[in-house]
Amino acid sequence: MKLGKELRPKIEKYVKKLYDIERNFELGSKQLSILKELWLDSEVQETIKQHPNLAYLEYFWNNIDRIMKDDYTPTDEDISIATLNTTEIISFITSIDSWHYELIEVIGQNLEKDKWKSILKEQHIYAIVYFVATDEYDVKHEEFNESKLYRSRLIFSEIVGIVDPRIHIFLCFNQEDLFAERMKDPGGFESFKQTFLEYTEEPDKQKCLAYLRKWFTAILDTDKIHNPLQVHSTSVIDAESSGVLWRVVTE
Repeated sequence: MKLGKELRPKIEKYVKKLYDIERNFELGSKQLSILKELWLDSEVQETIKQHPNLAYLEYFWNNIDRIMKDDYTPTDEDISIATLNTTEIISFITSIDSWHYELIEVIGQNLEKDKWKSILKEQHIYAIVYFVATDEYDVKHEEFNESKLYRSRLIFSEIVGIVDPRIHIFLCFNQEDLFAERMKDPGGFESFKQTFLEYTEEPDKQKCLAYLRKWFTAILDTDKIHNPLQVHSTSVIDAESSGVLWRVVTE
């Protein structure tokens, strides 16, 4: 990933050392000191904060001493944040109160419309939970000349347009915590205003989220779509918000 930053010679030396580390290499005290030196550099911190795709690196850097301990055991928060964005389909079964649920997780934004049709045709679906990364409103898609949020909106409209009208749909504006941080940052809010020129309110998280919900669902043809639709806000690091969503879905 090109971040458009020139590194100071000392920092560039550390980066080259990290590049030399092979994948699956066990990190030790030497690499730990390099990582700490990198994070202490103001330009590195500024770069991380300016690129939403790297936002959670700050979490791991701030917890690096705990993570590097020999007896380290990942917390639920560690696992949630470390989840990789890939493009694949995962199916697993869980049981709650004598009810059995099969969850089919479709990860990634690059699946074609025909692939979605195939999944919906082959599986007996009762509900769709669609997650949207709210903090990616200005992050460019790797393959398309548009933001990831805009791409996600298009895919959502395609899915809703082909599903059985009896299927419940839950639209989840995820990563609310990261979105809130970006709204606090003058640069993040300015980018939000440049992306959504019609937004004229102050940098208030709730008002910005409300605008996003309205914008995101405006693409739906309400005359043709009759699915029950619920909208929720969730956060990767807030287990309670996910718990509320799960209870609503299973009810």
